[in-house]
Amino acid sequence: MQEILLPTKVDMGKYKRATTKHKIGDSKKSYILNLNVFRNSSSFHIKAADVKFRDKIQKHFCLSKVNTLVIVYVLYVKGNRKKDLNNVISIVDKFFADLLVENNIIPDDNYEYYKGTVSLYGGKCEGDDYVHAYILDTTKDNVPEIVANLIKETICKKQK
Repeated sequence: MQEILLPTKVDMGKYKRATTKHKIGDSKKSYILNLNVFRNSSSFHIKAADVKFRDKIQKHFCLSKVNTLVIVYVLYVKGNRKKDLNNVISIVDKFFADLLVENNIIPDDNYEYYKGTVSLYGGKCEGDDYVHAYILDTTKDNVPEIVANLIKETICKKQK
């Protein structure tokens, strides 16, 4: 099992359309990785956000090649605002799967190599929202056991 932390927004710099401000009075613009934003964005801004996502992850990217995989995504959010889990995970997953292909971790992100995803809510966090991704190699890892344990961990954490 391999792990990596993924952002739920990327700083866009000069690409100001289809972005939101961090806070009132803050001039820094971000592209929120969310299906609601994604569906209303132009292909130009989606591509720019994808590039910014890759640039941000590339610094910490040290995953090894796998034959087939399953990814478990655990979303951690700041504050009390409720979020639609799959609105966030779907776009993070799209950008991350493209990055896996680009870095030759898997040959393609179709179902022959990318067997599926599991989306979980992990709870509140300090700082910006993020997604903890667990990359499971289906030929080496005991996927059902690991997924069951991750589900138990997130449920037990929320009940405390």
